[in-house]
Amino acid sequence: MVNASCFSPNKKPWRKLYRKPCQKPCRKLWPSILLLVTLLPAISQASFTASVDRNTISEQDIISLTLRSTDGQVADQIDLSGLERDFSILNRKQSNKLSLINGQRSSVNDYILIIAPNRSGVLTVPSFSFKGNSTQPIKVRVSAGPADPKQALSEVFLDNEVTKQEVYVQEQFFYRLRIFHSTGLDEPRLSPPEIANAVVKQLGEQKSYDQIVNGVRYSIVEINYSVIPESSGRLIIPEQTLTARTVPIGRNIFRSNGRLLRIKSATQIINVLPKPESYPNDRPWLPTPELVLEDSWAQITPQLRAGDPTTRTITMSAKGLSAAQLPNLELQAIPGLKIYPDQPSLDDQVTAEGNRGIRSVAAAVVPSQEGFLEFPGFDLVWWNTNTNQLEKSIIPAQKLRVLPPLQEALNSQLPPVTFNDHIASTDDHDMAENQKNQFVWPVLTAVFALLWLITLWRLMRSRKRPANYAASAEEGYKARIENRYGALKKLKRAISERDYSQTRQSLIDWFKAVYPDHSIENLDDIRRLDCHPDIDEQIMALQAQLYGDDAGSSDWSAEKLLGILEQIRRSTKKQSLSSSAKSLKPLYPL
Repeated sequence: MVNASCFSPNKKPWRKLYRKPCQKPCRKLWPSILLLVTLLPAISQASFTASVDRNTISEQDIISLTLRSTDGQVADQIDLSGLERDFSILNRKQSNKLSLINGQRSSVNDYILIIAPNRSGVLTVPSFSFKGNSTQPIKVRVSAGPADPKQALSEVFLDNEVTKQEVYVQEQFFYRLRIFHSTGLDEPRLSPPEIANAVVKQLGEQKSYDQIVNGVRYSIVEINYSVIPESSGRLIIPEQTLTARTVPIGRNIFRSNGRLLRIKSATQIINVLPKPESYPNDRPWLPTPELVLEDSWAQITPQLRAGDPTTRTITMSAKGLSAAQLPNLELQAIPGLKIYPDQPSLDDQVTAEGNRGIRSVAAAVVPSQEGFLEFPGFDLVWWNTNTNQLEKSIIPAQKLRVLPPLQEALNSQLPPVTFNDHIASTDDHDMAENQKNQFVWPVLTAVFALLWLITLWRLMRSRKRPANYAASAEEGYKARIENRYGALKKLKRAISERDYSQTRQSLIDWFKAVYPDHSIENLDDIRRLDCHPDIDEQIMALQAQLYGDDAGSSDWSAEKLLGILEQIRRSTKKQSLSSSAKSLKPLYPL
């Protein structure tokens, strides 16, 4: 029994009975509780784990390895050398997540590695360490892929082939790669072909079409390349790798959970032959199935005239060769002919049929005298890769006639003028000649009467409107002055810009304005004017600037040319003013 006095409110013995048993255990628990609360953030901060999305794959599959940390980013502080022994790292990315729950802030940092197995068997993802914490190793079981994916009816496989298994050094051949897929592909990535000691170019855009293989319909993406080996021996085209994620047909691409794939193509080995011993050593090596050598002139039918420039062009075109491989053909010097070669033009055309190199060599030729000129021919040696034989393309020599200068040709076409001093007697003419003369005099009389009437009519018309004629003469003179000033302004601008083609045209326009009664169409027409003793030298120097290879070496002087033009302008101005005064004097009698 318990004494009732113990529960008396006055004596309060129950307080001692209640407090004594509870006070000591509570004092012992408080340090433990405080220690636990202190360690909880440290425990949460020490989280570092590793995981893969699949543990059983094939050699063609790709998996994701995620390294997760709650104590900062791990991308720059992780050693991945142990992982690269059994796996290839295809891609890397990072993901950071921040959250705030009940006033507590937390962060999750993911370092995601896209990896593919290097071989079949049981492979191990090694342990990783970060800030004193380590992950557990992960076992991945990799099964062998099919030897022939086409026969195994894989969803995705690669097929490649070459046009030749044996080629000559620097000979072009074609490499074709095709991607077969019976399912959709998301984020496809294809490594380009990297071939040592060879030049590789993609031919055109990729092609897309469908094909049925072993009863399965595949969508095909075809890519073609041209390959030019640069050394003889074995040429290895390594395997190409395609990485992608499968997308089942009819499923939303943005919500796809398809598997990642890595597909490899087969390795191709090509035998590259050296240059044949029968090929001439003094000629450039040109292996090609087709080479064309052409000779062309500015006119369809070459027509040369002394003093007039014309252009001759030699063009070489070769299939499978670059323009830089084609040699430069030089025009040989010919007596009586001035040659001004231009810079060679190089053009590489890349089409679906391969590469075609084109080299053009143009030169301006100016005959110095009339007669006949013999132009030497050209020949180009090359190796026909279709027939494995030595070929030669030839431009035959040709002999062309040089016509005389244009002004002399026009003078030679005029009929000669002769004068007879004797008077024929009537006995020297027969009756038929007298009958013809009977019709001549009436016709001449009618013609002279008509001309007299026309002259009278024009005279009366001029007396009625003399002011109009004066105005028209003055307007014509002003127009020539304006044309002359505009041409001179363009000439100075062209000289300052070193635009010799525009300089030539502006000079012709200036002389047209100064000499409106002459036919001036080119620089040789200016030379024939004989308007200044030094103009011929400047015209020849300007032609050298136009057609010469080294323009800076000529004796052409812009200042001297402008001084000559000023002298011509002053002399023609005096002549023009005097002639205008004489023509206007009858219209304004004093």
